Amino acid sequence: MSVPANAGFWDFSLRVYARDGVAEACLGLQDRRGADVNLLLYCGWAAATGRGALGTDELERLVDLTGPWQDSVIQPLRQVRRGLKELGEDEMPAAASLRQDVQKIELAAEKIEQDMLAAAASELDAGKAGKSDPRQDAEDSLTAYMTVLGVEATEDERRDLATLLDAFAG
Repeated sequence: MSVPANAGFWDFSLRVYARDGVAEACLGLQDRRGADVNLLLYCGWAAATGRGALGTDELERLVDLTGPWQDSVIQPLRQVRRGLKELGEDEMPAAASLRQDVQKIELAAEKIEQDMLAAAASELDAGKAGKSDPRQDAEDSLTAYMTVLGVEATEDERRDLATLLDAFAG
């Protein structure tokens, strides 16, 4: 997927996330390995916009940048939303409505994190020219992110990462 360098990260993410299997892949990596979905998508966006592959140093800086927001805002909202879902919407219709409200707030918090990441793009050493293959840049970035997370890719992770790479390229 060739994307102009000034293309919005949010719009890119919405397009990619809507593709078959992407939500499941992202959420699988999030739930099993603690991956930040926004950083997974950022790896693809950086490659697609010609920013090149992100190295472990760059990704560590991004984790440091977004970690407090993830820990203090997004993860607690996610926990509340999931808790409301577990209560059962049939048994507690008011909880279903509240869950939808929390989900909207969680999505707004995710957008704020994406704005943080997009703003950081110009400050990172990712402005170098990308390789001729954005897919390879995305793969290198995702591999570096797994390294930052301390994840050795199992079959599940390899499958999920392949799904993301296909979506980034599509």
